Amino acid sequence: MADDPVSIRTNNPGAMWKGPVARQFGASGSQSLPGGNNAAVFDDPVNGAAAHFALLGKNYTGMPLSGAISKWSGGNSSPAYTGFIAKQTGLTPDTVLTPDLLAGPQGLALAKAQAHWEAGKAYPLSDEQWQAAQAKAFGNTASGARALSPLAAPAAAAPVGLTAGAAGSGRMAPDRAS
Repeated sequence: MADDPVSIRTNNPGAMWKGPVARQFGASGSQSLPGGNNAAVFDDPVNGAAAHFALLGKNYTGMPLSGAISKWSGGNSSPAYTGFIAKQTGLTPDTVLTPDLLAGPQGLALAKAQAHWEAGKAYPLSDEQWQAAQAKAFGNTASGARALSPLAAPAAAAPVGLTAGAAGSGRMAPDRAS
């Protein structure tokens, strides 16, 4: 619907820009937003969520939660955003994001909480859809074993992230690293 937040209208739970990771998961275009930002448009929210997980795995591993949220948001509402994520997930601001964390239950909680913040309300995906997205991004198998995808490796010099956030700044998380 036209009155839904951009992250819901574009099937983009993480409110990420169109870039290599978004394209890998089927981003078909982008929606221009005020302030020169854009939101990748996905045909399906599971692919958008998979891209969200993959971007976290590629560009945010090795960072404490507070640093990752600051980078994701471009510093926009970082303390409030980090506090919201911590409250929703049980993670602390000092929790270091690892491939195992992102590919496990805490990663699911993190992605859901970020999507909630970005939309300003619970993101309309079922638990099964979130799990399918995580599996698509990280190669999780039915047995619970995980094969790290190349996307899970941290990037050497990832760009600063921008995000829409519940405060409605119109800033989005870029997906510009190759």
